[in-house]
Amino acid sequence: LPPQDKTAQLHELANIVLGIRLFNRSIGKGGAGVDDFPALASGRCKEILHLMSQELDTIGTLCEQYTEVISHLHSAPRQEAVAALSEKEREADAVRIQRMQEELTNRRQYAAYMNLLFDGLQQSAKHVGELERMFDKEMDNLKQLVGSRTSVPKEQVYPRFD
Repeated sequence: LPPQDKTAQLHELANIVLGIRLFNRSIGKGGAGVDDFPALASGRCKEILHLMSQELDTIGTLCEQYTEVISHLHSAPRQEAVAALSEKEREADAVRIQRMQEELTNRRQYAAYMNLLFDGLQQSAKHVGELERMFDKEMDNLKQLVGSRTSVPKEQVYPRFD
């Protein structure tokens, strides 16, 4: 056989063996060492979504605080106090205000980026959930097909492992 055919046969055999191991794990009669990837992926997505939600809350609070401080720095009573400062002190104050405004801009950009990531991860989590349901449905179909029989026609079962 040519190497491509051998590779294809080995790939098909590996899929069949994996399918049998996954089925055995789902009926509780084997599958040792086969991780429950759908549950692991779902758990990781939930964990990351929670962490990102916390980070978004934190950065939102930080942006609000920056905004309040900058608003105070531009308030009339403070402007009167700044007017009484020397030229050098006013310049230093202006530099500090500019720096805070730049930091606020940076935090808002970070928040926007995190929101995009969060939205993408929510879509991924939905997709993982759909894949998990599809996998469970396929295992249920196989359980119904196999039942308690010790032997089943390979033409009915093996194509499901591909």
